Amino acid sequence: MYFVEQLINGLSQGAIYALMAIGFTLIAGEVGLVSFTYGDTVMLGAFSAYWACSLFAENFLLTVLFTILVSSLMSIVLHAVCMAQFLDAPKHISMICTIGFGIILKNAVQLIAGYEVKAMPELLGRSYFELGGIRIGYVKLYIVAIVIVLCAILSFLLNRTKTGVRLRAVSQDRKAASLIGIDVQRTTRLGNLIGCMIGGLAGLLYAIYYGSILPTMGGAISMKAMSASVLGGLCNIPVAAFAGLLLGIFENFSIALFPQGYRDLISFLFLILVLVFKPHGFEFRFKKHSRKEAEHA
Repeated sequence: MYFVEQLINGLSQGAIYALMAIGFTLIAGEVGLVSFTYGDTVMLGAFSAYWACSLFAENFLLTVLFTILVSSLMSIVLHAVCMAQFLDAPKHISMICTIGFGIILKNAVQLIAGYEVKAMPELLGRSYFELGGIRIGYVKLYIVAIVIVLCAILSFLLNRTKTGVRLRAVSQDRKAASLIGIDVQRTTRLGNLIGCMIGGLAGLLYAIYYGSILPTMGGAISMKAMSASVLGGLCNIPVAAFAGLLLGIFENFSIALFPQGYRDLISFLFLILVLVFKPHGFEFRFKKHSRKEAEHA
């Protein structure tokens, strides 16, 4: 029973990590931008949900829309300040800017919300059902279902639309994409917007699952998202999502061997093991699109 219960907890928690990894991989792999603000993006999404609960009397739909709005506005500012001006510059310049932006964002949230832990209202309720003597909360099923729907929408967007073709073209070669008529600025802005929206929604689900949030939680979250993304070579969204699921399962089973305070240590060990045995992750490259297909985009 304990094994099955921890597996269910790991899957629901891993689904959140998978969503984080997808957003990180989208920005780094599909768009080709380097962002060290991602963990703070997830943190802002969690606090946006917390504030929305007060504004909209714990209405789930309005909370989701408010979280998306705040994450979108933040992504626009982030792109304008840290990315748009440095698309042709060495990547480390943009990276340093995102580090500074993340510090500003974290301190801004601390000034607004304070430094203490905040209790997140239970938007999806406490109800549960029993299956074979195992108590399963509906909130865990809701989280997994929401992540599956978001993954399906994103998969369709990237693989079945012109937007997905543009994003991959820009990530492969920005200059070539520009020469064939693709608006690089607009495409990178859109890709960063989608990635930050996913990060914001992951923060919302994270807050609901754990029931508490903290302005400084972005560092550990960023490491977990990066750990899962590395397994996919920073460019394979399905593998990154699967790695996020594994990470959640490993963390939950680690409680049986180590004190609960060591849960975050699993993420660091996971990343180290991946880098040692598979430095480039399980690389997967999209086939190169023809000039005609790119022009059609």
